[in-house]
Amino acid sequence: MNIKINFNQFKETLVDLPFFVFRDKKVENLNLISKLLFLIKSKFIILIYKLFDKNLYCFFMNLFYKKDGKISFSPQHETYLKHHENNQIHYPNKTRILGSMVNHNYELDNLLFSYGLEAFKVEKDDLIIDCGANVGNLFLSINRFFEDFDYKAFEPDPKTFNCLKLNLNKFKNADLHCIGLSNENNNKKFFINSDTGDSSLEAFSSEISIDIETRELDSYKYEKVKLLKIDAEGHELEVLLGAKNTLSNIEYIAVDMGAEKGDRGENTVALVTNYLLSQNFGLVNFKENRTTGLFKNLIYN
Repeated sequence: MNIKINFNQFKETLVDLPFFVFRDKKVENLNLISKLLFLIKSKFIILIYKLFDKNLYCFFMNLFYKKDGKISFSPQHETYLKHHENNQIHYPNKTRILGSMVNHNYELDNLLFSYGLEAFKVEKDDLIIDCGANVGNLFLSINRFFEDFDYKAFEPDPKTFNCLKLNLNKFKNADLHCIGLSNENNNKKFFINSDTGDSSLEAFSSEISIDIETRELDSYKYEKVKLLKIDAEGHELEVLLGAKNTLSNIEYIAVDMGAEKGDRGENTVALVTNYLLSQNFGLVNFKENRTTGLFKNLIYN
């Protein structure tokens, strides 16, 4: 089955407002008074975000945004919940749930589009490996179009992994690992920034770190992989080096190569692209707005 998404609604904005407030508004069509009211409402949303947490945060946000499903706070799991189409999707904090505040399906489609997967073909029993799985949005995105695929997720951030588990445990085709993929089987220091989801094996400005288990993808001996998606916050090359024996079995690799490596915030475009080209992969799609690339193994027609 082909994933096909129409993204004509995407527009850039220079206004310093929460990104999600534009999803249900065509601001360019509003008159002056309506634009002013929209600006006031958006600034009030920023104030709510800064002042409130947990139940109060959810209460006030739901006053403005509930058409697509309300949000709530779960004291049992210490997570924020998006109630969407009879599902409950867990997020580790109030920042991470913002993307789902308005039009959650748009958020899921946007993830596929940002990795160049807007016309991707998924077939029965295809294996998809998700490195940096976050709360499981890649699975949820693909599952909207096609359900009969095999999914392996790797997410080393414990709080985020807890949400991943809560979101996907009900799916029998989802296999979840609280492990960091890297270029060696070892224990490594993992730098935490759970607020924005930028935790990484690469040292950056975070003063919080934990020790986690790392594994080479090669150690799992996967024989046939349709898609390997990598979002490793600057650690992408190391993930690929740990998969050197598996690469020939992978048809597509989608990589976030944005400016996230170390304190200097360097991108990994050259490192990743040069390495994959040397391993018989070709670049078939590049998204400049997120700095992602979709690579295809040239042995596949």
